[in-house]
Amino acid sequence: METHKYILGIYGLTWDKIAGVDGYEVYRAKNNGSYELHKTTGNIVSLKLEALGFKKGQKYSYKVRAFVKNGKQKVYGKFSKVVTITTK
Repeated sequence: METHKYILGIYGLTWDKIAGVDGYEVYRAKNNGSYELHKTTGNIVSLKLEALGFKKGQKYSYKVRAFVKNGKQKVYGKFSKVVTITTK
């Protein structure tokens, strides 16, 4: 997974597509805190993060994992490496 900085404080996350998965879960931690589910996507492998919810001088760490649906349950893959955005 990697981050990209666009204009006006908009960031993007991208990760490699995995064949055969139903979607991805993106988790976020603020300032080295606990990770919480931030977003669930379908087969989309990028996510735009707008600076509206970001505070100056904060660290936001992200990791993603793929899942497949098995009936009503989800079966998860391993988490990606963590990427961190530090706002200015």
